Amino acid sequence: LASGVKVCSKFEPCQTGKRVLRPIMSGRSNYAISIANDYTMCVMEDGSLFACGLDPYDVLRLRGRKYTDVLERVELPEGKRARAVECGAVHSVVVMEDGSVFAGGWNEHGELGLGDTSNRTELEEVVLPEGK
Repeated sequence: LASGVKVCSKFEPCQTGKRVLRPIMSGRSNYAISIANDYTMCVMEDGSLFACGLDPYDVLRLRGRKYTDVLERVELPEGKRARAVECGAVHSVVVMEDGSVFAGGWNEHGELGLGDTSNRTELEEVVLPEGK
């Protein structure tokens, strides 16, 4: 994944420049964080996914609201647990514990890797090419 992902735990806070990111929810530990210009997504140790910020393309699944200033749980596909997340400007890619990859958000230039240029308001599985 790209350099925006920081691996963290309750024992080793993330170092990002001059800021130190610490566990963000009482009683839970964050595992990976990706920060875009206008929103943040956090994978928790239990495989759940949380997000906050601006959401013009419903990437964060705020159900019609365009902004949240508190972390809210992102609905994952049935039976899936997140392992890593990467935020683009207005799209996101989530790697699941089973190695599958899901993407959602703005897709005008095909950045979701789904074979078209339609925006997605739900995470959709990306079919990865076979091979190496």
